[in-house]
Amino acid sequence: MKKQIWKNFLIILIVTSITSACSQGLATESKNGNQAVESEEGNVKKDIVNKLTLNKTSLKDKKFNKNEIKLEEGTFQPTLQLSKTDHAIAIDFTAENTSGNPITLSFTSGQEYDFLVYNGNNELVYQWSKGRMFLQVIKEVTLENGDKINYKNTWNFVDNEGNVLPDGEYRIEFTVTAQVKSAEGKTIKTNELTAATEINTKK
Repeated sequence: MKKQIWKNFLIILIVTSITSACSQGLATESKNGNQAVESEEGNVKKDIVNKLTLNKTSLKDKKFNKNEIKLEEGTFQPTLQLSKTDHAIAIDFTAENTSGNPITLSFTSGQEYDFLVYNGNNELVYQWSKGRMFLQVIKEVTLENGDKINYKNTWNFVDNEGNVLPDGEYRIEFTVTAQVKSAEGKTIKTNELTAATEINTKK
């Protein structure tokens, strides 16, 4: 009888041990499997972050192929002369090509120039082009080295509303509204087609 009891006890002990071992094995396998999945997901996320970082860096360091235009000097010699008459200021603007090469002035409308008038407080009181209509035509003028372009106009001491302005100090800025190109067709950025001169209308 006792032998039978011990035999049954041993069987139960063996079955319990096997069951426990299997459970631990399954738990370990499940844990390892979860760790493997988590590790794989972590690697995927890490790869994505690395790629985004690389792309961001490459975009930051990438130099776009822009046609940068530098300001060039010595292209023109501008001259602005003002003279007072009884009823107006005579404006005489000249620009000479001093680049040593042919220069082309390209106009996109019938407007070839503009001039602005500022009072002694540096306030804009008159703009010649304001309220004017210009034909939309393309015109090109080529100046050889030493050639000049000249414009003449007058300002009648009025603002853009037609009000007569009082005597005083005024500054007139004259600008040629053309795109400048070299003989090779390269755009030249220059501020030498602009000139400014002050005049006292009391004198």
